[in-house]
Amino acid sequence: MADITPRPGLSIALPDMPPTPLHARLDACGSDAQALLTTFEDICAERFGVMLFTVLQWDPSRDEIQRVHSNDPDHYPMGVWKPMGPTPWGAELLKAGRAVLCHDEAELRWAFPDADLLVRLDCVANLSAPVCQNGRVLGVASISNVSGHYMSNDLALYATLVQYLVPVFSKTSL
Repeated sequence: MADITPRPGLSIALPDMPPTPLHARLDACGSDAQALLTTFEDICAERFGVMLFTVLQWDPSRDEIQRVHSNDPDHYPMGVWKPMGPTPWGAELLKAGRAVLCHDEAELRWAFPDADLLVRLDCVANLSAPVCQNGRVLGVASISNVSGHYMSNDLALYATLVQYLVPVFSKTSL
């Protein structure tokens, strides 16, 4: 198994940030899960650039995540369970509640044991952040783009925006 030591500059704790107009757009969606997903993806496309957007629900009893949303269901279908809890990525996001940035293929392979498809699709840069409620990780939202696309300063804003996705994880919203 890979070293689970956090890599310098690769992960951050959830930051406190003042609200921005992007936050206000998500606030306007209320608890409508579909509106939140659509607006969130639109914001990410505008602000960060997105080739792949997925949302994954965390089940700590199974130590696995399940994909509950994907903008590319042909390659990343919903309902798939993945054992990401025991990975370095899982240690950072799911267990420590820290957002993770992968700049390039080496960092992507550190994070994802199944990185081959992402590499083939040229989705090598990745921002992943935990969606938390009352200190508990409910799941993760991830966006991907070409190598080097995301920068360290993107991670803090992204990590605050994903917190608006909490309603996506309620049983009645899915």
